[in-house]
Amino acid sequence: LGGGPLQRLTFEGTVNRSPVWSPDGQSILFSSNRSGEIDLWMTRADGVGEPTLMVEGVRSGVWSPDGEWLLLTRNTGQDGDIMVMRLGVDSVPQPLIATGLSEGSPALSPDGRWLAYTTQELEGGGRSNVFVSPFPNSDEGRWQVSTDADGNIPFWSNTGRELFYRLSGGGVAAVDVSTSPRFQPGIPRVLFRLANDPRAGIDISPDDDRFVMVAPLASARHDPDFIVVQNFLDELKRLVPN
Repeated sequence: LGGGPLQRLTFEGTVNRSPVWSPDGQSILFSSNRSGEIDLWMTRADGVGEPTLMVEGVRSGVWSPDGEWLLLTRNTGQDGDIMVMRLGVDSVPQPLIATGLSEGSPALSPDGRWLAYTTQELEGGGRSNVFVSPFPNSDEGRWQVSTDADGNIPFWSNTGRELFYRLSGGGVAAVDVSTSPRFQPGIPRVLFRLANDPRAGIDISPDDDRFVMVAPLASARHDPDFIVVQNFLDELKRLVPN
């Protein structure tokens, strides 16, 4: 990551966020307000051409592993629904998980058979849990994975044998899962806790060996730190002699 120049991919709007790679690595989904509202757009990863509007009125989206489906999160007033759209087949998104509560953070297993998501109770301070349902036939089952209203933003291991989720107080928990002959979650275990946890921006390496995440410094939310460098010009000449 240290070599090569940075390449800017978005130039319009004041909000461009939630980037997601396509399964083939050629494109990136992202949310943007370039048209006035938050919509879902797609751009080529090499920066060639102009971004394409994919779906209006949704705040985030993810591809299925085979690239055939888009799973979308859309706000409907105070609630949130998970929608689905089959590329090249559906002209508009269809409801997938829409119970009247607030659902979001869809994450498909590597084989595309199981959908993990967050359900947030609108009463009681917005406490949330992680559930799993079959995909695309989500009405065939529903299993709670997290406990004590302490789970959000699920993501899968690359083997599909573990499901991770963010802890409401900061950190990550893991659950061993079995998918044959039916879905069966194990007992959650806390992997680590984090102070000042942003509850977003985390992923696992392809070998399931490491996590990468965004974690703000504690000082960033309070008073800034000041650093004094003595003999700055002499030090600069030593580091950059030319």
